[in-house]
Amino acid sequence: IGKYGRGGPCGATIEPVELGRLVREDLEASDPHSQLREAWAAEIAESGLANADVLRAVRRVVGARACCAILFCAWASAFLELVGMVVALDFVLSLLADASAPSAHAALAAAGMLFAAPLLHRGCGVVLSMLDGYYTSLISSGLGSLVFEKAMHLP
Repeated sequence: IGKYGRGGPCGATIEPVELGRLVREDLEASDPHSQLREAWAAEIAESGLANADVLRAVRRVVGARACCAILFCAWASAFLELVGMVVALDFVLSLLADASAPSAHAALAAAGMLFAAPLLHRGCGVVLSMLDGYYTSLISSGLGSLVFEKAMHLP
């Protein structure tokens, strides 16, 4: 608190040498503009500037694994929103419509379904938002300059 808090000198900042080794490596490796630039340079080297495809460079940066994760989270979120609650409510209503007294196991299963379906839907939505935000910032930081560069070199 003395150096960086209220008692320290005005304008005191944390120097990079004061950070741990892992934090410094993480900050150095998180330059999204350079990742897209490197993929774009590889694309130009492979097929030339006139035939270079921006979408292929973007796919190299994002990768198939992240694309599959985004598609799975979007599908699971939509499925749980549209179908999950209908199945859970149908299970509860069929349990209530049963003439005999429901067992404790069935009541616990119904409560679990009513709790789990919205919770899983919300969890998939949060993961989808996080993935979308991360990859949007990764791509949008360099996409404008890449498109401008390609447009300036074409006839």
